[in-house]
Amino acid sequence: MIDSAKYIFVGNRFFVLEEMLNLKLDIKKIFAVSGSYLEKELIKNNIEYELLSSKEKLVEYLLNNEFDFLIVNGCQYILPVSKISASGSNKKFINIHPSFLPDLRGADPIHAALLFGRDSGATCHIMNDNIDAGDIISQVKINYSPDYNTDLLYQLTFLAEKQVFVDAYKKEFQVSKPQSKTKHDIYYSFEPEDLEINFNDETDKIQKRIKAFSNKNKGARFKKGENIFKVYDSKFIDKPFETEVLNGHEENQVVFKYGDSIAIKRNKSSLLILEKIEGDLSRIQTGDIL
Repeated sequence: MIDSAKYIFVGNRFFVLEEMLNLKLDIKKIFAVSGSYLEKELIKNNIEYELLSSKEKLVEYLLNNEFDFLIVNGCQYILPVSKISASGSNKKFINIHPSFLPDLRGADPIHAALLFGRDSGATCHIMNDNIDAGDIISQVKINYSPDYNTDLLYQLTFLAEKQVFVDAYKKEFQVSKPQSKTKHDIYYSFEPEDLEINFNDETDKIQKRIKAFSNKNKGARFKKGENIFKVYDSKFIDKPFETEVLNGHEENQVVFKYGDSIAIKRNKSSLLILEKIEGDLSRIQTGDIL
């Protein structure tokens, strides 16, 4: 029975592990990513763990210790599952990935969902030697909404991850369907240049970029001279005036500033409002072209 099985947990998030603890599963070892939310919760709750210091040490532990299930929820390493499996034929390797697979494989699917306007969610799947590619056990979909920002979608995803683990546990981690990638599915891992706002892009693309990196440790950004400005929110106002008040302004020209926001002319008679800007706004003047 899976409730008497031996478990190992590896990751950077707490919600799935919290459910495992609530179920009183026999968790033999917890590996936590250094500085992660998981580590903070483990310290706060006085739960014993080991820092996930290297791929080699983790693989060595998995090769030399008995367990029935490895549960992974936010591990930065691609594990040699077939090699570890050979050391014990009954070992099962389970990953909880924060997207509705096969779409949005890769390290940063939550940012990708907002950047590309895709549905997201969570998937519990069997691990193999490839990235997020094993057979699917359970899934929860989160429908895309332009109202989401990064922090909100993270919180929704944490709930979805917890649910897919519960669903998978109830069905004893039995596969429900194979995972078949299509040409429309996206693989995404963050690159620093993804933060850069290009005002020659379509307005919708600019706003998606701002939403995708609206968490404080990222921030979509643009540069004016030597000054960098981070933008955490935006809104689009289509034709605010019945008359041609904006006729005298050029495309991407700053129309006005207020507080931590600036208004830029877009599409002949519309405005893009950049909000929650970090940076020295005295360096941007009304009339500047961005």
